[in-house]
Parts: sequence; C-alpha cells; structure tokens
Amino acid sequence: MGHAVPAATHCCYECGAAFVGQAQLMSHSNRVHAYRNPLRSRVDGTQCIVCLKEFWSRDRILQHLRSSGACGDWYARNVEPCSDAERQGRDRDVLEARRANVRAGLPIRVAVRPAVRAAGPLRREIAAPPA
Repeated sequence: MGHAVPAATHCCYECGAAFVGQAQLMSHSNRVHAYRNPLRSRVDGTQCIVCLKEFWSRDRILQHLRSSGACGDWYARNVEPCSDAERQGRDRDVLEARRANVRAGLPIRVAVRPAVRAAGPLRREIAAPPA
C-alpha cells in the first residue's frame, strides 16, 4: 500500500507549477522567479513607524509587517521604496546576521530581545481603527 500524496493546492502564477503548501510556493517564487516581497524595499531600520514597536532585527520587523494588516498596508501605501542596490545591501546585512546566529549555535531567526513599544503617539489609523 502506498501513501496518499497530498493534493497540490498552491499554484505559481508565473509558470503554473503546483505545490502542496504556501511555503513551498514562496520558496519556488524566490528561487526561480526572483520574487521579493515589496515591503523589503520600504523598511529601513528595526522599528515600525506605525505602531512604534521596536523589533531589534530586519527579519522580525518584516515578519510583523507581513502579519499585521494595518502596519503592512500603511507601509505599502505611504513609504517610498528604496533602490534595488540599497535593498540588496540591507538584505546582505540580514544574511550575515543569520550566518552569525548559525555559527553561534542559535536558530537562524532568533529573538534575542522581546519587541517593545516605544513612547510616543500612535498614528490615527492605528489608535482608532475605522468602525
């Protein structure tokens, strides 16, 4: 008896390749089609300028923007993207930090410090979301 093969439910819009999970599709898109999340070119620093949380690493603020609808949407609408060369430099810094974590025996993306909210007023769209 063979094992049941899960159905491929995620398809690549570029080439039509099918994958079992979202993570596999994103890995394919990055590798084969050089897809990069557009938020990568809009983030400079490690503090979210919308909710004022300090994340201490580029990886963590990007994860926050992908998972937080209000903050990610605000960045997409209001922050101008940087040049490809500048984004590549920022991404290179992240790769070096990940390699340092591996050499130290830590997970690739490790949270050394917890995210904290900085002092200051929140943007209106965060402080009072539409009813």
